Amino acid sequence: MSALQNSNSELNVLEQSPLVDQSFSTKLHVPATDFAEECPVTLSMPTDQWENWKTDQERKFACKFHDQTPKYTYRRKTNGTGGRPATNIFYRVFRCHRRGHYQSQAKQRKAATSIRCGCEAMFTVTCKKSSPDMVQIKYHWRHTGHQPGTPSDLAKTPIDKEAREWIRQRVEEGMDWRGIKQLLKTEQEIMFKVWE
Repeated sequence: MSALQNSNSELNVLEQSPLVDQSFSTKLHVPATDFAEECPVTLSMPTDQWENWKTDQERKFACKFHDQTPKYTYRRKTNGTGGRPATNIFYRVFRCHRRGHYQSQAKQRKAATSIRCGCEAMFTVTCKKSSPDMVQIKYHWRHTGHQPGTPSDLAKTPIDKEAREWIRQRVEEGMDWRGIKQLLKTEQEIMFKVWE
């Protein structure tokens, strides 16, 4: 049996395992590779699809993009006077959750290190009045200071809503933290077999 057939059969075992929830078995994160040959890259898509694209990028590379749109872009004059006429319907800025550098205000050392590493990955979403059904995304996809999808990076990624819901369901089923950790350990062992 070839290595590919072996990993496929173990992946089927993973998907059929009663211990492993389907929402987790479909999240096989891999380290991020090149998104395109150049960075940044400009994308165009329908206005109603960009939020799904954002969610897909977050799941694919196991990182979060936080809305860091400057406040002044939300302000609009009610009387319509003064300044240049607005050309955008909306403009949003999203940055990687590992952006910036941690500067402690405390005099004592922290036990845990900061997740901030100065990552410059970001994207902007612009919807212009001239084409309200399309958005333009300028995507700076290269992450600096960390490699999305690696185990060390996954340890510093915030838990998503699906994972929180999965944990909440296990607690409602009567499982304690020891049982949940054992369940996750079993899933991890199966996943390592798939990767080998």
